[in-house]
Amino acid sequence: MSERISKIEELFHTARALPSAEARQAYLDRSCAGDAALRAAVERLLASDVEARDSFLSAPALEPSVAGEQAGDLIGRYKLLQEIGEGGMGTVWMAEQREPVIRKVALKIVKLGMDTREVIVRFESERQALALMDHPNIAKVLDGGATASGRPYFVMELVRGVPITEFADKAKLGLRDRLELFGKVCEAIQHAHHKGVIHRDIKPSNVLVTLHDGVPVPKVIDFGIAKATSAELTQRTLFTQYGQILGTPEYMAPEQAEMSGLDIDTRADVYSLGVLLYELLTGTKPFDARDALKQGFQELLRRIREVDPAKPSTRISTLGERASPTAANRQVNVAGLSARLRGDLDLIVMKALEKDRTRRYDTPIAFAGDVERFLRDEPVLAAPPSASYRFRKFVRRRRKTVAAGALVLALLVLGILGTSFGLWRARIAAEEERMAKLEADARRTEAERNLGYARKGNEILTRVVGRIDPLREIESLGELRSALRAGLEDAAVALASAQIGDPLEVARLEHRLGRSLYALGEHEAARQLFERAAATYREKLGALDEDSLSATHDLGMSLLLGGQLERGLATLQDLLALRREHFGAQQADTLETMIGVAEALERLGRSEEAAAMFTAARPLLEAVHGPAARPTILCIANLAGLQVELGFSKEAIRLYDTALERARSGLGPEHPDTIGIQTNLALAYQKAHDLERAIPLYEATRKALRERLGKEHPKALVVSNNLASAYNDAGKSAEAAALLDEVLQIQEAQYGIDHPDSLSAASSLAAIYIKTGKNDLALPLLERTVRAQRQTLPADHPKLLNGLNNLGASYWKAERFPEAIALFEEILKFQEAKYGREHPATLATIANLAANLKGERRYAEARPLLEEVYAASSNTRGLRPYVVDLLEVYLRLGLRAEAAPLFEVAVKMAHEELKPESTKLATELLKLGQTWLELDAAAEAEPVLREVVALREKLQPEAWSTSSARSLLGAAIAAQGRLAEAEPILIAGFEGIERSFATVPPQSRYRLEAARARLVELYTKWEAEAPGSGHAARATQWRERVLPELPK
Repeated sequence: MSERISKIEELFHTARALPSAEARQAYLDRSCAGDAALRAAVERLLASDVEARDSFLSAPALEPSVAGEQAGDLIGRYKLLQEIGEGGMGTVWMAEQREPVIRKVALKIVKLGMDTREVIVRFESERQALALMDHPNIAKVLDGGATASGRPYFVMELVRGVPITEFADKAKLGLRDRLELFGKVCEAIQHAHHKGVIHRDIKPSNVLVTLHDGVPVPKVIDFGIAKATSAELTQRTLFTQYGQILGTPEYMAPEQAEMSGLDIDTRADVYSLGVLLYELLTGTKPFDARDALKQGFQELLRRIREVDPAKPSTRISTLGERASPTAANRQVNVAGLSARLRGDLDLIVMKALEKDRTRRYDTPIAFAGDVERFLRDEPVLAAPPSASYRFRKFVRRRRKTVAAGALVLALLVLGILGTSFGLWRARIAAEEERMAKLEADARRTEAERNLGYARKGNEILTRVVGRIDPLREIESLGELRSALRAGLEDAAVALASAQIGDPLEVARLEHRLGRSLYALGEHEAARQLFERAAATYREKLGALDEDSLSATHDLGMSLLLGGQLERGLATLQDLLALRREHFGAQQADTLETMIGVAEALERLGRSEEAAAMFTAARPLLEAVHGPAARPTILCIANLAGLQVELGFSKEAIRLYDTALERARSGLGPEHPDTIGIQTNLALAYQKAHDLERAIPLYEATRKALRERLGKEHPKALVVSNNLASAYNDAGKSAEAAALLDEVLQIQEAQYGIDHPDSLSAASSLAAIYIKTGKNDLALPLLERTVRAQRQTLPADHPKLLNGLNNLGASYWKAERFPEAIALFEEILKFQEAKYGREHPATLATIANLAANLKGERRYAEARPLLEEVYAASSNTRGLRPYVVDLLEVYLRLGLRAEAAPLFEVAVKMAHEELKPESTKLATELLKLGQTWLELDAAAEAEPVLREVVALREKLQPEAWSTSSARSLLGAAIAAQGRLAEAEPILIAGFEGIERSFATVPPQSRYRLEAARARLVELYTKWEAEAPGSGHAARATQWRERVLPELPK
């Protein structure tokens, strides 16, 4: 072994001293003739040497010899185009495949003069290794064969990429993006291991990154020294000489540097992946090969075997002038980069670089899993066990009573505990190690102080679970949520007053606590924590640090959901501009903030702007995350929601169907997002007036959410609110009012009476009160709602305008006409500016204003407004009630000639726009007939009222409303002097109302007394026409008749 190493070292130093790449090539041709392995080992050492690499590797390729391949040569069906790479045993060409398809490929062929048995076996081993694999991140083998002279070649897909470290620096990828890219490399190597292949030469130049539709895709190449784990790679036998070096020294595992009989297994690749991650994070390798090689090859091997590299966070501080550009390439400053690496990332990398392979990650996928846990703010396997483990055990013991959603929620909090404890204990361990080595009192004092800080942090975080009694069964998820919420709030208060020491550690704790409170719907408490964490991050790490950006995003969303809409929008818009400028429009975090801005615009009522932003985001999300990924699905669902708001229910249903199908397959039918999309689909059905589909969907979703998240969770409250609205539309006012009352009480208790969600529920409940004749209950709710909305919403916000409209309607019902007029005039100003006067919403407001002017007997002012509405009624549905108002105004002003044709038009409109033989048609005709009757036009009223009675007797023969219509018809007949004909109709009307009086709503009970008054008037008039006929006594009898007692 020592002779072999001495030979390699002698050749390396001699070649390194030669002045040019050509001279080195010629020297190695002579000195390594027939020993490809020897030449490969020397070339790898030269490649590791920085001084030599500049000239040796970057020099132009040598002119091919006469006997070698040249551009334009044909090998099989492949035309050689350009030499693109060269290794110890083979040359790689870009070639053009001629048939059966024309495409560019990479063709690797054994060098001329290197076709020894050992090289050919190794070459075929590489081909077989690649052929075994089928993974998107591993270069695919397409074909293989031999030249006319018998030298083997194989054909691979052509990877037009650059080494992963070079790509990451040129693209200025942040740490998160680098870690996500690295995870894909681990998956590729895991696939190779699954196929029984160990790569043994993982390094940046063998992991190329290319862009597919703007998304970086790594490709692992060069399995030239791959090794089989069980199955043979070829049918020939491939032996590695004892003491032979395989692999690039700087990326070589310690057991590879042993040159002993120890078998190399998959953990060697885990070590090389650790070196690769070290370089991605710090811009440097764990060892300086150039410095080691100055002392000889044996020294390099010794360092690989015995010397522990500096932790990544420590290495940053040793880079000197290179530190700033290194940090800038990762979108952070030097202090921020070091702080970001310290803790979990140090632990993860150093676990992969363990000298003892039994202490490394067992597999690449385990390595990638720990990286993923870090990205999700979960405890990492590289960290020592923590209290979080014991709490997870507690939850598992109660899995029968705690729903699956509770586990997810609890683990979210445990992620805080595990990660935070890991950070503190890692710091303590580091301090204690240095203390033991240096035996310095100053170090000991510092460590003890840090231990005190850690204990404080531990005590604070223990408050999160301190309210949960492990000896008592938790009866419901709501109880667990309440306990966790209270624990988190206690922890946040304690953290604010504690003296932890390191501001960054405090900020990280604040950030994690804030996220947990946010997930529980405690947006205001979360906002305060996010605000403090973001300020600390910016001060200590800079505005472009990933933690700073993430906390700012969380702050914007908590402001938004906490009701501070304008401030939330401004925060998110500033962040979006920053991320687009420094990280690009298609970066995942940029898109997340873009969606946040769209949601803010939606909440502010700027629906068209929000829809445009969601529409622009959708293809970007599909390119970055894929069509079935959660961010894409939620974007589609949000866009669908805006289509509902803008009145495009059919398009909304189509989009929701797409989102729901993807959510069910990609997220699962029980996932909260799937349930949420199902809720919104129900809303779309409701807006399309398909209540038969909407209500069952709402009911099923509400039940699922209340069981999974508890009745107080914001999502469960939204569904309850929507279900109440659907009940109201279906005529189930009592059920709707009961639901909304429950929602309002919960929201006021959780958020306060002035929170936007509380105000929305109050407004909806008030609308039902108005509908059911409880205007006295509606009015104070609406006044409070409008007062709060004026303070928090822009003057033209749709929710404020809707609140003003409802309050105006309530004033109208209470006959407080001046106050109603002022509100409708205010609404009209904004609607006219936004929509114009011919928009249906504007016309409805004009009509409401006119109706209240009529109520104030300001007929002359009401007339032109109602005429304007009537002029537009030929193109706009829903204006029939205001035609009746115009009729009344004409008659009050004595304009009977104008009223007569309008009456016929109103009757015609009712028949054209309403379903024949429906209660709605009967109600509309009743209004018209009653208007004529009240304005002394009984002859005109009679035929209309006869049609109403006929419809009512067919549809609702026993209803009180049918009897009330009979009484009005009798009054119309009596007014024309046909008293005997009118008498039985009036009596039947009164008696019918009296029989069903218990079913008459409070606002309509006056109709029984009105029916009695008509009978008194009939007999009084009859007595006047025929004195002494006894009708006076009948009038007295009816006048003194006792009416039923009103139900309490």
